[in-house]
Amino acid sequence: MPKVAVAPTMNENSFSRRPEDVQQIILEVGRGYGQAAGASLNGAQQRGLVGFEEGGATIKEISPEIRASRAASLSRFPDEMAKDADGRGMPGSTVRALYLQAVSDAGYE
Repeated sequence: MPKVAVAPTMNENSFSRRPEDVQQIILEVGRGYGQAAGASLNGAQQRGLVGFEEGGATIKEISPEIRASRAASLSRFPDEMAKDADGRGMPGSTVRALYLQAVSDAGYE
């Protein structure tokens, strides 16, 4: 069976109709799920890399110059997607800002 990344979701209207204590449980479980799913996916990636090496592949890190070039080529993508979502009545810019803050808090540029 293929592995997929999933996340628990709930409609905001449904969430707001739940009692405060139930809302807090939902949020707590969601945070725990996110942490467990991230650890599981990181482990699967590491096992995959080990499997490649065991199969004879050579794993190399890309140079900082190539990484910077790739990042620059994608620099407008988050803003474009956020604006598209904003235009459809979704909080694209808010989600983008929260995501970029989380990435920064984790130590990435």
